[in-house]
Amino acid sequence: DGAPGRYVADPVSQPWSTRVARAGAARGCPTGGRRDMLVAQARGKFQWWVGSKPHSGVMRGAALKRLLEMARA
Repeated sequence: DGAPGRYVADPVSQPWSTRVARAGAARGCPTGGRRDMLVAQARGKFQWWVGSKPHSGVMRGAALKRLLEMARA
């Protein structure tokens, strides 16, 4: 319950917060959804290809910008 290093991610984004996310939060775990998972995967791939860790805020901002562009199309 709320152990360090635990994180609850749920790929379901609507509605947020999901039953899984609420259960994790009730146990003291940080939670995140599909966008957080996308950003974490992108950061890992960036580091693998480039060899340096990208700033998470930059990756999150780029993902949000692109998702908004796609929603408008």
